[in-house]
Amino acid sequence: MSRPTFITFSFGLLVGLAVMPVYRSFQKSDVEPPKTPPLAAKSEPATNPAPAPVSAAVPKPLPGPNVLKIAAAFPDGGGFNWDGGTGTPEEIKFNGEKILSKSRRGTYCCGFTFAVVMRAASEAGLLEGKSAEQIRAFQQHWYANTPKSREKQQIFALQWLGIGHEVPLLDAQPGDFIRLWHGSSGHSVIFVRWVTAADGKKIGLEYRGTQSSTNGIGNRTEYLPGAPDHKRGDFDVKRTYAGRLGNS
Repeated sequence: MSRPTFITFSFGLLVGLAVMPVYRSFQKSDVEPPKTPPLAAKSEPATNPAPAPVSAAVPKPLPGPNVLKIAAAFPDGGGFNWDGGTGTPEEIKFNGEKILSKSRRGTYCCGFTFAVVMRAASEAGLLEGKSAEQIRAFQQHWYANTPKSREKQQIFALQWLGIGHEVPLLDAQPGDFIRLWHGSSGHSVIFVRWVTAADGKKIGLEYRGTQSSTNGIGNRTEYLPGAPDHKRGDFDVKRTYAGRLGNS
């Protein structure tokens, strides 16, 4: 009976020796160190979508310089014809409605300046909100066909429609509209420049209009009283008026 006991003891000893290293290994590590939590993924900072490109506002042309530019764009000549027609070098339309037909033969003063002012005022945005009826009434004042506009003509018309104002004659600038008188005959023109003497004194004015002396559209110079060889002047200064497109 002693041999079986020895075998049983030996087998238990072997099992104990096999397990001991595992137990000791577990004691050395004690407890499993805490696992470091994974770093949260860095989120990209929120970005606002790029704003849609904004088209830059196209600046409207300054009325004065643009008046001269438009007036110069009409070719010289073409004939002067005061035949009771419209006198305009082109058809005048507003908001799709015809205001005036193009003159059949030649032009005359207020027809030419009306074509210029309609273009310049439209390009400057001064006719926004106006009606065709107002433009037709404006044209009648421009042509001095109403009692109130008889004396100052286009200067009155500019103020009536609220798109311009009167300025003293000697303060006239290039692109202003001028109403001048030769006795009982009036003339509608566009101021180009002052003619000055050697000392800088203003002695005359150059204008662009349509008249018989230029066979239609063209530039002409007339002199103030007291100018050399024009002591009495070429026009009635007391009845000469200047108007400026725009309200500044």
